[in-house]
Amino acid sequence: MQVKSILKAKGTRVITVAPHTTIDALAHRLRLENIGAVVVSSDGVTVDGIISERDIVRNADTKGLGMF
Repeated sequence: MQVKSILKAKGTRVITVAPHTTIDALAHRLRLENIGAVVVSSDGVTVDGIISERDIVRNADTKGLGMF
């Protein structure tokens, strides 16, 4: 299997959030979109980073849920 096969099935839509988005809002968006990660972008064009469910869980584990 090749990456292009997965992209063909998933589509090419990219979900972005602004850097000031709260973790609560981000987690909600992940659930609504049924996705595991989003691109973080200040302007909707350039990539500032990527945040995944894994990032949220790892931070909750090390810093506690109060960080949200």
